[in-house]
Amino acid sequence: MAIDFKVALREKSLADSRILGIVWAGSAADVARFDEYSDYDFYLITLDDQVEPMRQNLDWLPEPENIAYFARETAQGLKVVYKDGTILEYAVFTLDELSNSVVNHYAIDLDKADVESRTKAIQAKGEPKSHETVEDHLAIIYTLLMIAIGRARRGETLIAGQFIRSYAALHLIRAVKKSFESKDISKRDILDPWRRFELEYPEIGIKLNKAIAQEVEHAAWAIADLTADVFGDQSPIPAAGMATLKLRFK
Repeated sequence: MAIDFKVALREKSLADSRILGIVWAGSAADVARFDEYSDYDFYLITLDDQVEPMRQNLDWLPEPENIAYFARETAQGLKVVYKDGTILEYAVFTLDELSNSVVNHYAIDLDKADVESRTKAIQAKGEPKSHETVEDHLAIIYTLLMIAIGRARRGETLIAGQFIRSYAALHLIRAVKKSFESKDISKRDILDPWRRFELEYPEIGIKLNKAIAQEVEHAAWAIADLTADVFGDQSPIPAAGMATLKLRFK
């Protein structure tokens, strides 16, 4: 943008009595990660009776005349794209709604009420706990791959691809994080397991990316092989999973 969006939003919000606070999130808060490809993630905190009008009317944003298009993504959240390609991802909250949210990196840019203490209270202190063990993740991977290959051969390639590239791959990511030391734990996004995985586990990340880039059934076998390569010395499940897949489909 020709303007500094963060400065422009703060200056415009200072004079707007409806706005109680601005909380930057993601790389907009952790500015060392912000680059030319980053979007602006933030929470706008407003008065109870103004929250819905401000979700529907974008005039409070800097240069609203230069907005190309936008979408209401959730009850509170929107995505906005400016004509120059600048992307905003934000939610408009009341103070009480903010208290029901969660955030990892954050930076308070404007606080006319109790914004900072409420944001501090919702900051995630670690990755969400899950009941699955590494063994569970491995067993789920091979089960998902079995279902996916069957659906692909039935002609349901879209859902098969989702099972392989999203669900099975995610369980592999979680199993790796539970089992191996990160190359750079500072890169971890505790709210999204996919984010920057390849920066923490470069070798596995490269192989996983190549696996899911393939045609559906090839991708399934590639993830099965990768899981066996990574975990075959630690668990009997990959060998059993590979044997079952080969018996059924080869």
